[in-house]
Amino acid sequence: MQPNWTLNAYSTLLTDPVVLTAFLTTLRISLIVTAVCLVIGYPVAVGIARAGRWRPFLIFLLITPMLTDVLIRAYGWIVMLGQNGLINVLMTSLGLWERPHQLLYTELSVILELIHELCPFMVLPIASVVERINPALREAAMNLKAGPVRTFLHITLPLSIPGIIAGTFLTFALAMSAFVAPLVLGGGNVITMTVLMRQSMFTTLNWPLGAAQSVALVLLVVAMLAVYRRQLADTDKAIGG
Repeated sequence: MQPNWTLNAYSTLLTDPVVLTAFLTTLRISLIVTAVCLVIGYPVAVGIARAGRWRPFLIFLLITPMLTDVLIRAYGWIVMLGQNGLINVLMTSLGLWERPHQLLYTELSVILELIHELCPFMVLPIASVVERINPALREAAMNLKAGPVRTFLHITLPLSIPGIIAGTFLTFALAMSAFVAPLVLGGGNVITMTVLMRQSMFTTLNWPLGAAQSVALVLLVVAMLAVYRRQLADTDKAIGG
C-alpha cells in the first residue's frame, strides 16, 4: 500500500505474465461459453417464441435454475463431475470410458457450470425478438416456394440479429465477470481475472493491484458494451431501412 497516487499497479498489468495468462483464460472460457449458449439457446428461443399458450410454462422451466443460489448449483456440479459422480458412472457403465476421468478442477467443469448458469440470458432476449417477428413474413416466403431452411436463413435469422447481439453480450459479460464457478469448480487450477483479483486482495494483500485488475475488467466490459450498442443501432437501422 502506498499513500501517494501512482499508476504502478496499472503498469504491472501490462508486464506481468500471470495477468496476461489469467486474461487469456478468462477470454477463452467466455468465448466458448457464449458460443455454446448461442448454439444451444437459439433453437430453444425459437421454440419458446412459437410455443403459443405453453410459452409461460416453458419460460418458467427455463428460469427455474436461476432461483437456486449459484454456489448451490456449483456444488451440485461437484457431485455430478466427481470421480464417483453421475457422469463418470454413466460413461463407464456404457463402456465409453475405461475408467473415471478427472473432470473436476478443470476448465471443462467451469465451462459446463457457466453454460448451465448463463443459458437463460441467451435464450430470453432472442425469444423476445423472435416473438415480435410478423408470422406473415414466413408465410409469404413459404408461398413463394421458399423451403424451411431458406425461410429461416432469409427471414427469421436476419430479423433475430438484435436478440442475438443482446444475448451474446449479456452472456459474454457475465462469463467474463464470473467468480463462483472458477473459484469452486476450478479448484485453484483455473485462474481467471476474478480469481486473480481475489488472490491479489486476500492472499498477497496487494490491494492496489487487485483494484487495478478490477478496473481493467470493468473498462473492458464497458468498451464491449459501447461496441455492441453501436452494432445494435446499425442493425436496427438496416432492418428499419
